[in-house]
Amino acid sequence: MDNPPAAILTANVNGVVLTAAATATICVGEEVAFYANAVTGGSYAFYVDGTLVRARADSNVYSTTALFANNQVTVEVFDQNTAAAPAGCSEVSDAIGILTT
Repeated sequence: MDNPPAAILTANVNGVVLTAAATATICVGEEVAFYANAVTGGSYAFYVDGTLVRARADSNVYSTTALFANNQVTVEVFDQNTAAAPAGCSEVSDAIGILTT
């Protein structure tokens, strides 16, 4: 049995980098870039409050302006790229919570 890859989520808010589990304070409508740790040959799916918001893709970056207070952002990191079937092992990161000002 393979071990799943580590899933580490970071966010860049106006040049400040936060690592999950953390809370990001943003203005409503502000763009936030989320980054999953890079896994060789891996793929990544991003979620807000457990709902898929960026389908599994080979890019480990997700940017959005559609976050609101109390949202929780996570990433699922797969050890296979999107061309591989089945998807392989995966792990879900800790969340980055959102506060708005």
